[in-house]
Amino acid sequence: MYRRIKLVDKTDISIIDKLEMDLQNLIQAMEIYFDEFVNHIDITNEIEEIRKFNPDHILSFNYTNTYQRLNKQDCCQIHGTACYKQGFPKKCSLVLGIPKTDIPFANTSVTFFYKEFQREYNKNETDYLKWIQYMHQKNTEYSNNYRKYISNLEIFEKKHPRKPYSLPIMALKPKEPEAPMNEIMILGHSLRGDFDILSPFFILENTNIIIFYKGDSDYKNKWKFICGPNSTIEKEHSHIDWKMLND
Repeated sequence: MYRRIKLVDKTDISIIDKLEMDLQNLIQAMEIYFDEFVNHIDITNEIEEIRKFNPDHILSFNYTNTYQRLNKQDCCQIHGTACYKQGFPKKCSLVLGIPKTDIPFANTSVTFFYKEFQREYNKNETDYLKWIQYMHQKNTEYSNNYRKYISNLEIFEKKHPRKPYSLPIMALKPKEPEAPMNEIMILGHSLRGDFDILSPFFILENTNIIIFYKGDSDYKNKWKFICGPNSTIEKEHSHIDWKMLND
């Protein structure tokens, strides 16, 4: 699409309208295929890494209900779920676009091609925003409780400077609060194209994230491209685990 746009004169916007119609037709064809065929494939092989992980939240960029059928657990379908049989004609909820980029056109709108626009236009699921807010709240409560713990510990140690403490004194020692751990699983992402959705999860404290990807070094290259070569994904009390899926 991008190559074709660059070859067209800026005053000729008909190619944009044609491309938009082609994309809409492709998205609807995809939805029919996913709902009529993929959603009815008999699932016999379960991925071990997915089975043994027990996440609090599942973020999916896939278009099918395969995970829900296999695990009987809801997840937030960022890019919609193929459900062609629910009624036709209707507005398709599948998102198939590009991340926002600067396309050199003065008076031409390519808004429809952006994932961000398609998500808003389709009114796709936004439960993940509530998850982020909830996890921030848990982390804030933990931080406040930890500060109180440190303050009370200092007072305790001033009152009882001698160590080791006897059992009666140990009973008076303030108990350190336990950090809340959030378990998140991410499926079907495009690290570069969906980074606006993923980045708030990456900066969360007290969070374990497992991300399934394809290609042995794919995620490393994209991570460096987005965040810089010296960026780190490890934080205190947090961990991001990248799992490669084979064919």
